Amino acid sequence: MIRLIVSDIDGTLLHGTQSELNPQLFSLIQALNQRGILFAPASGRQYHSLRRLFAPAEDRLCFLCENGAEIYGPSATEEDAVPLFRSQISRDICDPLIDHILASPNRSALISCCNLSYLICRHDAFLERIANFTGNRYVVVQDKSQIPDPIIKLAAYCENGSDRTDAEMGEVWRSRGLTVSQAGREWLDFTLANKGTGLQELCRVWNIPPSEVMAFGDNYNDKAMLDLAGHPVIMDNAVPALRALYPHHCFRVEAYLSAFISSL
Repeated sequence: MIRLIVSDIDGTLLHGTQSELNPQLFSLIQALNQRGILFAPASGRQYHSLRRLFAPAEDRLCFLCENGAEIYGPSATEEDAVPLFRSQISRDICDPLIDHILASPNRSALISCCNLSYLICRHDAFLERIANFTGNRYVVVQDKSQIPDPIIKLAAYCENGSDRTDAEMGEVWRSRGLTVSQAGREWLDFTLANKGTGLQELCRVWNIPPSEVMAFGDNYNDKAMLDLAGHPVIMDNAVPALRALYPHHCFRVEAYLSAFISSL
């Protein structure tokens, strides 16, 4: 029995340069809700960005935000929402990590706080993506000293590719207790939590065993979530090494969910 479905966004529900979800998804979410099945986007994006993306169904969804560092249940409005879980990273770790990210002129930094991003920007493409593609609430700053809020996630925007940055920085910060995940060709994310942590907390709040969860993902930052879920589904566009770990594959989440609903 499936009681909760969680899905990554970029590379999973959105492919390539897509910026809007397939409208069919919202009718499928409604059909799932009518059968008592919750749906939760699970993304490195912030809460504001996710509610905006899922506007036709935003009041009926749970949200795993910031790669599992912040979780919300259904709420009528964004302003009334109270996080169910939030994982904060101490400034003793954040400040030198920001310096390390910015040690290369090929990197910009995104610092995630409670439903607000602070950007230390060196690339027009970075600011363009945050402003016009992800739709974050954000403030551009020049230095980490201008960030007054508790930090829940950091991300490096890597002009030369996240794989190079991971090779340079990854093990240093994993050894300090952070989860370091490539979240796309240009993105390397740093959190204390991960999507598996977020899913575990969501299951605890709703009293749903992980065995009754279906999860969709396409990248290494989805692996902890896929490993925890009883029914993991990997996208056909995932790298072969990751795709080989899971028996269930799909090309489009909407087609997989449609078939699943028809089988109920």
